[in-house]
Amino acid sequence: MKLYLDTFDMTAWHEWMPTKLFYGITTNPILAKKAGLTYPDIDWKSTINQAAILRANELHIQLPSADEQSVDFASQIWTYAKNYRIKIVIKIPLTTEGI
Repeated sequence: MKLYLDTFDMTAWHEWMPTKLFYGITTNPILAKKAGLTYPDIDWKSTINQAAILRANELHIQLPSADEQSVDFASQIWTYAKNYRIKIVIKIPLTTEGI
């Protein structure tokens, strides 16, 4: 069984990831909003870097939408992730467009 820290609160990342209780971290626009972040303004390179520094094995990132811009978003995330030792999982919204 793998446990994932389901928050975009960086304080929680720094508190819980060093315990090695969690295998990875999941994020999405709702969790970002709860953490006071605006999804389009997130510095994804820095976010991926933080997850890697904290030794998360995986970082799950949800697409902000299911349109053509999301393809570019996913491509950019993939490019950033290549520079770090972390697996990125791209989550697609369960909408008609996403499917």
